[in-house]
Amino acid sequence: MPHISDAPSPGTSPETLASIVCPDRLETVFGTLDFFDGLPLPEAVTRSYDTLDPLRGIEAFLNCVPGASMVALRRGLRSIGVDSRTIGFTAPRCTSAPVLLTGDTETAYGMTFLALDEDGPTVVEAPGNSLCVVDDLWQRYVTDMGIAGPDQGKGGAYLFLPPGYEGDVPDGYFVVRPRTYASWVVLRALGGTESLLTSRIYPLSAAADPPEQRFVNWAESDFNTVHANDFSFFEEIDTIVQAEPPESLDPERAGQLAALGIVRGKPFRPDDRMRSILDTAARIASGIARTLAFKPRDPGFSYYPDRSWKTPFPTRSYEFLSEEGARLLDSRSVFHYFATVSSPAMVAAPVGTGSQYAYTAEDSTGAWLDGGRTYTLTLPRGVPAKNFWAVTVYDPQTRSLLRTGTPYPSVNSLSDDVRPEAGGDTVIHFGPTAPEGKEANWIRTVPGKGFFVVLRLYGPLDSWFDKSWRLAAAAPLPLLAPGRQRTGAAAGERALHRARPAQGQPQDPGSGRAARRGGIYFANAERIRSTVGKAAGRDGATAVVIDAETVPFIDVSAVRMLDQLAGELKARGVRLLLARDVGQVRDVLSTADAGAELRHVHPTVREAVEAARTGT
Repeated sequence: MPHISDAPSPGTSPETLASIVCPDRLETVFGTLDFFDGLPLPEAVTRSYDTLDPLRGIEAFLNCVPGASMVALRRGLRSIGVDSRTIGFTAPRCTSAPVLLTGDTETAYGMTFLALDEDGPTVVEAPGNSLCVVDDLWQRYVTDMGIAGPDQGKGGAYLFLPPGYEGDVPDGYFVVRPRTYASWVVLRALGGTESLLTSRIYPLSAAADPPEQRFVNWAESDFNTVHANDFSFFEEIDTIVQAEPPESLDPERAGQLAALGIVRGKPFRPDDRMRSILDTAARIASGIARTLAFKPRDPGFSYYPDRSWKTPFPTRSYEFLSEEGARLLDSRSVFHYFATVSSPAMVAAPVGTGSQYAYTAEDSTGAWLDGGRTYTLTLPRGVPAKNFWAVTVYDPQTRSLLRTGTPYPSVNSLSDDVRPEAGGDTVIHFGPTAPEGKEANWIRTVPGKGFFVVLRLYGPLDSWFDKSWRLAAAAPLPLLAPGRQRTGAAAGERALHRARPAQGQPQDPGSGRAARRGGIYFANAERIRSTVGKAAGRDGATAVVIDAETVPFIDVSAVRMLDQLAGELKARGVRLLLARDVGQVRDVLSTADAGAELRHVHPTVREAVEAARTGT
């Protein structure tokens, strides 16, 4: 017989109750949320969704960068004639003309995208003595070909089968089953262009008589392959969701996208509110990705604990997994925002094979690298590279090779002209002009632009992995004349402040001007409301003019805040006016149905002040 007894009743303490209930008012960074006994009041409902939607948009951006990058790269290749049966390649090597994530200038490589839904089973003949990789359209590793692949560098024929393929599979191939119809094929032949041009791609149905292989050399072509940082990013993601099998994406990310309206088989048509929110989310997320890359808080990114050189693989996992098996989301976002190709050989290859990378955007003082200054980077003697090393500079905006007026912004050990110092160290010079007699060891930079540096080691040796070979940061040379450098901290300041009128601009005694440096959106809307409110509370104030010239974007929730604030100020006899027309701000004000006062953006601060003075 079962033993049955009455459960004890220990009671619920006031502290426990307090931890599980919702107060009638929540003060948050997103604004105030009011409730009636745990039930959200109408304004709290609106604010909750105005908070949730951009947060989900930001997370979706950071998690789906790998896929958007593939869509943009495929679109770029197609724009120059590289389809699924054509191989695009760089000969003799890639220049800074293409906008391509951290391309290198040292080796010839080719690429294309398979289209298994259109071509059916497809054969790729990889060249011998090569390092080739295939990733799917979410940029997940599929297979290596060549030295790191099953052909072990002898060359071989690989048969790629579409997802769900159940037909006959002939013998004589290395069989690969990607999870997506489209897969990115990257071909790198160590034997150079001649070896690369032996590659072949054709449908299995044409295996008995393969067509002549088409090649397109895009080394000097100016075209874009980088994904968007605005609303169109989500349209790029929708492209994958609509075309690829639903099971090709994990349920968690699929759920994030579904919450934004991106669902297979359904048109992605967000309304004006959601479109504005997603545009803002993409812009914020792209800024976060840059912060994660250049100023990471995870110490695992630092290759040396006391220096600025960083690695995109904190745990040396190409799947971005921690030792405990958790996905390192920041690491995945950083790598795919700045680079492409996911492969075990990039992070876990045996000593003397594969490649290793380190990057930095800081000099030895911690300041951002400035293209108007001069620097030296010393590579200590015995650079741990079996094959060769390269130092390359990149544009922090496009994350592509820096356009300097010369095609190859790099220095590498393959060049006979690069000279070490007498003691064996190699000194690399950076700056707008070359130091006399050091031209071969110099990389040109561009005044007015920042840059970041990537060190590549091909065939890295033990002293790299055990860190006995230590790389210092780039040292800035003294300025020839005293001056103020615009540092990263100063350039990154964002504040809403009272400002004096520019020279020649009147300031009415009863008006105040506020210049907003940075976007106005859901996360800072309440702070801006408070600041504008204080400006309006000044004795004798009749108007507050917001100078929007330095506002790169505004979202719907911020427009609602400003519209509501304009009404409150109007009741107090104070007008809220916007000055200086900014396209994105104007468009959102229109689509968000702002009041007439806000929709009328005055061309200049002078005209806004005059309108406040005359009451027009």
